[in-house]
Amino acid sequence: TRGEYDGIELSKYTGREKLNISEALHLYTLGSSYLLHCENEVGSLEPGKKADFIIINRDPLSVDDRELKEIKTIATVVGGKIVYGGL
Repeated sequence: TRGEYDGIELSKYTGREKLNISEALHLYTLGSSYLLHCENEVGSLEPGKKADFIIINRDPLSVDDRELKEIKTIATVVGGKIVYGGL
């Protein structure tokens, strides 16, 4: 949100640099794997791909932008092992 809801003056100058949540999720997952030329190994949850991922308490696609920073990580899985959380 580039500080838009936090009263950060800079947001009026950098607003055009914002991504919507779908764009951000894509760029941090599949987009990154394409950039690294490893889209057949990582970047999405599919059989046969490596999957490091987090489990969060809310769906970022269904909350208001103001609520994004309130989303909490419940668990983090790296290499098939839970490295954070108590699942």
